[in-house]
Amino acid sequence: MSLTRVHSCYGGPAVFEKLLPLAHTHNLRIVSVYRRGYPPSSGFRDDELAGIGPQKRIEDAEPFLRAQGDEIATFLVNFAMAQRIPLSDPDPNNLDAGGIVLIGWSLGGVHVLAVLAYLDGLSEDTQLTLRKYLHTILFHGETVVQTFP
Repeated sequence: MSLTRVHSCYGGPAVFEKLLPLAHTHNLRIVSVYRRGYPPSSGFRDDELAGIGPQKRIEDAEPFLRAQGDEIATFLVNFAMAQRIPLSDPDPNNLDAGGIVLIGWSLGGVHVLAVLAYLDGLSEDTQLTLRKYLHTILFHGETVVQTFP
């Protein structure tokens, strides 16, 4: 099983470091996704950020969120295939089950929700492959989206 965590605004992927020594014992793989805009990942172009920020309508954020969902879904599929991760097994008694547990931590949960919300925009091949690997989706901490007047 691969625990794949999408971080919040604070406490990047290093938060999982304490789990690393335990992973092998429990047949787990720990994967921390560096969201764009957080070093050492690449940043955003101005046009990619045009729909988000203060004084924007929630509808204006859709292209940004769709792109984020697409990037994470594409990463999951490419990573699973490149690393030859075992396929997901729905049997809860199979302690050696493969697949991916996608974890959205705090604001990272918004990006995980974007994966689910915009599945329809993924290619059919990506959707089918993701279905074979995605085992569980978890949200850890608060996932709050607020807009201020």
